[in-house]
Amino acid sequence: MIGRVSAREIAFTGAMPRQAPRSGPSVFVRACRALSWVLVFVSPVVLYIAVNGQRMETGALLLVSFAVLRAIPVLLGTTREHRLAALRMPLVAVASAAIGLLTHEPRALLVLPSASQLAFAALFLSSLRATPLVEHFARMESPRLGPRQRAYCRVVTAVWGVILAASALAGLALAAWAPLRVWAAFTTVGVYVVIAVVFGTEYVVRRILFRELTKMPVDRLLSVFLPAPVETLDLSSDEVVIPATYTYFRGHFDGLPLLPAVVQITEVIVPKARARFPELRDLVGLRRVRFRRPILPRDVVRVTLAATAPAGEVHFELRVGDQLVSNGVVAFATGGA
Repeated sequence: MIGRVSAREIAFTGAMPRQAPRSGPSVFVRACRALSWVLVFVSPVVLYIAVNGQRMETGALLLVSFAVLRAIPVLLGTTREHRLAALRMPLVAVASAAIGLLTHEPRALLVLPSASQLAFAALFLSSLRATPLVEHFARMESPRLGPRQRAYCRVVTAVWGVILAASALAGLALAAWAPLRVWAAFTTVGVYVVIAVVFGTEYVVRRILFRELTKMPVDRLLSVFLPAPVETLDLSSDEVVIPATYTYFRGHFDGLPLLPAVVQITEVIVPKARARFPELRDLVGLRRVRFRRPILPRDVVRVTLAATAPAGEVHFELRVGDQLVSNGVVAFATGGA
């Protein structure tokens, strides 16, 4: 999870638990983290050269260097309760180097790339116990997510976790049994091709499902084939989700979409009032109507209606969370009018 990091996530990734407000990590600590990730990305090439040339000391040095660079931020920045968990990745690297040197088995050095993929897989999958990791990323772009978007984020998080885990297991299998050049090709190129294909496919699927197209070149191309639909509201519940692609957001306003106030009356309150009170006929007037805050894309609006005297008048309130959006009285002609 982002914001509250579990011991399991720290164990695999070395992530830093969020502390009380304080100064950020030093330049030295940031440099150690950056260099450790550089070693992860270049490790397949270096390990291939070392193992292929029977230079096991070079491969072991890479693993130990990674362990040291990863351990420094952990020892300097994590709390004692998380320290042991956060040191597991460096310990895996050291153990891989030690086993390779002691057993003279060069393939024992090939663990690090797969271990890193397993780390990310564990991070994605463990987040499903609370808020999925992809949902955290999605909220950075759009803080308001409806039920469909949240469900989609959960599915995508699980898919990424499974794909990363499968990639890691495939890498371990190739390290154990396949020709060394096959392992090197998979870890240096194949894994990133898979990630790029999954990322691109998910992007297109997301745009198809939710039709939230931007002005990016890719989205402009998709808009030719996927014109934004004219959506209607689902009024079957007292909580109405306002879709980001709702037709009345278009042009009101570009870059800052707001639901027009009149739409709250004509598309939400009037239809729901007529469904609740069948005797109501045409809308004839409004009284004491106040619009207090805007309704934004993906807002979940709770609708409260109450019949009042005289006959044909309905008091309404619209709320988003605890905030009052609008309220007032709508008057209808009745069946006896």
